[in-house]
Amino acid sequence: MKIQKWVLIGEGEELKTLAEDLKKKPNIQLIALVFVSKRASKAMVSLAANKIELLAFESMERWLPRLGVSVSNIAIALNVARHEFFKKLLDSPDVLRCNLQILPLASEARLLQGKSPFQQLRQLSAEDLIGRRPIASNEALLAKHLQAESVLVTGAGGTIGSALMEQLSLYPLKEIIAVSHGEHSLYMLSERLKTLALAHKNMPKISYVLGNVQDKQFMLELLQEKNPKAIFHTAAYKHITFVENNEKEGLKNNTLATKTLLESAKQCGIKHFFFISTDKAVNPSTVMGMTKRLSEKLVQHARQRLGMNAVVIRFSNVIGSRGSVMPLFKKQIEMGGPLTVTDPLVERYFMAIPDAAILSLSVAALAMESFYAAPPAENVENWLYMLDMDKPVKIYDLMQMLLRLYENKSLAARSGAAADIPITYIGLRKGEKMNEKLFYTHTRLQKTQNSSLFTLHEPALADAASIWETCKALESSLMHESRASLLNTMEKLLYKEIHHL
Repeated sequence: MKIQKWVLIGEGEELKTLAEDLKKKPNIQLIALVFVSKRASKAMVSLAANKIELLAFESMERWLPRLGVSVSNIAIALNVARHEFFKKLLDSPDVLRCNLQILPLASEARLLQGKSPFQQLRQLSAEDLIGRRPIASNEALLAKHLQAESVLVTGAGGTIGSALMEQLSLYPLKEIIAVSHGEHSLYMLSERLKTLALAHKNMPKISYVLGNVQDKQFMLELLQEKNPKAIFHTAAYKHITFVENNEKEGLKNNTLATKTLLESAKQCGIKHFFFISTDKAVNPSTVMGMTKRLSEKLVQHARQRLGMNAVVIRFSNVIGSRGSVMPLFKKQIEMGGPLTVTDPLVERYFMAIPDAAILSLSVAALAMESFYAAPPAENVENWLYMLDMDKPVKIYDLMQMLLRLYENKSLAARSGAAADIPITYIGLRKGEKMNEKLFYTHTRLQKTQNSSLFTLHEPALADAASIWETCKALESSLMHESRASLLNTMEKLLYKEIHHL
């Protein structure tokens, strides 16, 4: 039996439980524990006995060459790790010779119930490179408000929708209604949830519904039949270039569908409506950004005038989602290049897919609790929430780290010589920004009882009602609008936002 020599980097309870699990494996020899803080904890000192070295991550370049080729695996057990940690790790040629694995965060581990720390280990992925930190959840609070209730998710087959479905399926709900216009994506979601059900007993009933959120009569009949307590509205067109060139469909799907869904929810007595938005809605410079900002204002109007617990959850870029930069880079590397980068100085805020789902559910829990404490008429400001974000990351840095990751022996067989892949700079596309904002300059940020979340207090918008009425008129006149006329209407409605006033 060949003995594998492992190095474990981490701290806290995650490191302790994984180290203890590794020690039980007859074919694994744990040769070093590596601490990332200024000094090792007492627990680490206690663990590092019987020929296990205790080493500092900051001096990795000194001790890793000494351990050399004897190390086969490096495992990471960290709840908090900044982007810079992974950059330093992947800068070492000695690290790239090893099999790199990582222990999932609690948001992922919740889906891996019943597996030991060793069984939970997975390969270090491109999505890890933005850094990681635990997102505080409000599980008990959400369970309190949704116990034995039904929930509807639009865009359920998409990246965010399917992650939400996975998390919701672990709550004691009566039923989850998954709505998607994509047959294949809905099928893939059903297969994922079937697999999840093997490890999680007593999952709620899940109804898979093929349909388009733009179809008002269809959605109204569905809401009347199912009567969900809450709606998570994730369905949207998100690709900037495509929406830019298909502005009518973008407005129909992203904005007008949101309005009709809000109206149908109101008609059916559904109080709780959670709308997934984007940082592209801040000072929008693209049609997609404008459609999302208009939708934000429609949600605010529903809260102010319709008495609904209508809430916006504003995301940054979700790394690994369909059409995002990481899947594109991975595909380009696996095809041998070239890698296409808009500009080496472009920066973006990023969040992971599990974090996006946890954020949405945590906001829902807080918003429902707040709603029952004070109805929207008395609480008009608490309608917009955002994750407490880390610093933005340069896209160029992510690309370089991804290239290093593909040099790692666990991926090299698939991609060939990643270091030789050419890079092409293509320039910013229409409407793209060098840097993005998460909120408007006039916004007041306030921490919530959940340390991971902010409430963004934007003044009550006097124009929200006029935007509602304009969108109502567009529902019947859209097909007769010229492209220039439609863009002019949108720009007039969002004049202050577009011009940073």
